[in-house]
Amino acid sequence: MNNDNFTRNIDPKDAMGIGDEKSRKMSSVGMLDEDIKKMSNVKFFVEANSFEIFKLWQENKNDYKEPCKWGEGHLGLIFTIGFLDNRPINIALHFATLDEILVCFYSGCSEVVDHKMIEEFIKFCWPIKYDSKSRRAMTDAHNFHHCVHFCKNPY
Repeated sequence: MNNDNFTRNIDPKDAMGIGDEKSRKMSSVGMLDEDIKKMSNVKFFVEANSFEIFKLWQENKNDYKEPCKWGEGHLGLIFTIGFLDNRPINIALHFATLDEILVCFYSGCSEVVDHKMIEEFIKFCWPIKYDSKSRRAMTDAHNFHHCVHFCKNPY
């Protein structure tokens, strides 16, 4: 991926605290080391805002024959990942464990949302694949069953 899509002076992996030690210290102001480590352990991404996350939790609890054990973490983060027309593109990240698998729910939360930029940013920072490395570990709320299936049968 071409870093020109992101208007940061540092690599997006470093901006997320995934890069080297110097970058983590530079970019993780206000973040606990365990939060940074948690982000690096994410196994699946689901595009969903807070209301959609609540509805997915309800669906998991009430509608699935074998619901995932759902544990919600306290960590919620907002990042500016780039700019469009001099306006920030922000994403909100929320985390939960489904059957002990860490899942990140993400959504655009700025006045201007560039879905392609957000998707490319996540693909670049977390190039996670499953199903014999043939499928991206990324979906939307409508196709949440892919995430549930993965959590029930990882890799």
